[in-house]
Amino acid sequence: LPKSLFVICKQIVNASLHSWFSYSFGCIAFKDLQNASVPACFPMVSSTLCSIALDLVITLLLAQLCYVKCLLMLGMVRKGLSVQIFWYHIIGIVMYVWASLHQHRCLVILANLRKSKSGEVLSLNHSIPFGDWFERVSCPHYFAELLIYISMAITFGFHNVTWWFVVMYVFFNQTLAAVLCHEFYQEKFTSYPKHRKAFIPFIF
Repeated sequence: LPKSLFVICKQIVNASLHSWFSYSFGCIAFKDLQNASVPACFPMVSSTLCSIALDLVITLLLAQLCYVKCLLMLGMVRKGLSVQIFWYHIIGIVMYVWASLHQHRCLVILANLRKSKSGEVLSLNHSIPFGDWFERVSCPHYFAELLIYISMAITFGFHNVTWWFVVMYVFFNQTLAAVLCHEFYQEKFTSYPKHRKAFIPFIF
């Protein structure tokens, strides 16, 4: 029975990872929808994706706890509360919250470029964003997205190969998008800050 539970929990973890991978494709579709002229659908789609993301995070956490429980039952690890929480869990969670907060701030800055204080859209023209991580890179929200996925890889203990493939996918996807945005800014605005990098601060 314990061995069966062990196999089942591994399947739960793998299923959760695949679900999260599907969610990343959902985010791409959401960005395409956001670029379209459907402002009325925006709140509904945004709320739906946030709910999906929260459900997946909860599923991953529950699967990890179930996984640890099976390891205890099989005697593969020593018993005690300390086996459930390691240093990389704390670092991963702190990094996840930190990157998520910065991503939210950067998205608010982008949204406010076209809106008044009352929330009314004043212009659809592009302009140069300033503040927070925009002082260092052109696309800090993409950089924060990468950090969020890396933080989850850290929370898994660095050794989840499947998730590192997801991280690599996010890295190349966000890098391409960031480079294209950076080139657009440089071509459109002659006064664009020259010290800004495209994606990763101080690197590129």
